[in-house]
Amino acid sequence: MIKQMTRAILDKVNDDLIEIIPLRGNKSHGRWRWGKDRVKANLEQLHPKYSKQKDRWDIQHRVYLNLSLNDDILDEEADDDDQNYDRTSKSKSFWWGGEISTDVANREFKKLFPDINPDYPKSPYFIERIIHMGASEGDIVLDFFSGYGTTAHSCFNMVKEYKKHVSFILIQLDEKIKEDNDAYKAGFKTISELAIRRIKNNCKQFKNLKYDSGDFGFKLYRLSNSNFKQWASFAKAADAHVSPTRQSRSVERTNKAVC
Repeated sequence: MIKQMTRAILDKVNDDLIEIIPLRGNKSHGRWRWGKDRVKANLEQLHPKYSKQKDRWDIQHRVYLNLSLNDDILDEEADDDDQNYDRTSKSKSFWWGGEISTDVANREFKKLFPDINPDYPKSPYFIERIIHMGASEGDIVLDFFSGYGTTAHSCFNMVKEYKKHVSFILIQLDEKIKEDNDAYKAGFKTISELAIRRIKNNCKQFKNLKYDSGDFGFKLYRLSNSNFKQWASFAKAADAHVSPTRQSRSVERTNKAVC
């Protein structure tokens, strides 16, 4: 039985250690992708692994999103359970877990709007995971189809969960809510109105938690007529997409801090 080693070191300090040599598929000598300095700097992410099929030792490179946990040595099966550990490996093709489900999305939405049943909401923890993977401190997340404003909620969560400050830009057409919808009955005429209220509620929620280092405000901009002729056709096209029967529109431009 081969006992798995847990750590890799650069030098063979005694005869009990196993020297791992880079080999190609045909067992001829190859070379490592990294130089000695880079290996030394990232040694905690390199793990020895024995392959029964190939009958040889190799080095596995694990990439952790939470770099402070690089020293945690977990077996291969643990990588497949995203819920049990506060770190994950490279993104998988298929994600699962209760925190990214539609049920959780509904529950989180109802904490802010108890009387509204949203259509196909996204879990803020799902979006938060994507942001955590791709964004660094001080980055700006752009969401062209912001819907109910889940991305803003997730950016606020980044401060709470990871102490990572990420700003956001949300864009949403002035799409009307159907009159038989719970949101319409609650006084919201468009999806963007509901999103604005949600972000305001999120602001209050996180401010009450007293995260002093976080900026939980936002600015609201509304589309207005442009002084540039080349942009007029785009504004008309967007307006027609929202409501092709509407004959007029109110012109409003707001640039103010909210919340």
